[in-house]
Amino acid sequence: MATFTEVKKVLDEIAERTTQNASRTTNAKALLTTAQADLASMPGAYSSILSEIDAGATANPTDQAWQNAKAEKDQMVSDFQALKAEVDALVTAVNS
Repeated sequence: MATFTEVKKVLDEIAERTTQNASRTTNAKALLTTAQADLASMPGAYSSILSEIDAGATANPTDQAWQNAKAEKDQMVSDFQALKAEVDALVTAVNS
């Protein structure tokens, strides 16, 4: 049978690891909330340039630079929407 000292050492280890993981969880929640807020601000910050890219591509259908910019923008918007949905779901999950 373990001595009290041996048991106490393990209990202290459990407490320390639990405290460390609680801190990590708190930090992760804060990082997710920060990411969510930043992602939410991006559409307003970039809407005018995104519209200009669309207009430029429409006005210059044979200009490869404009078409490439639109294709790249479209892919970034798709990636952004997927990331935003994922972050929103994670924030909802950790706050429920």
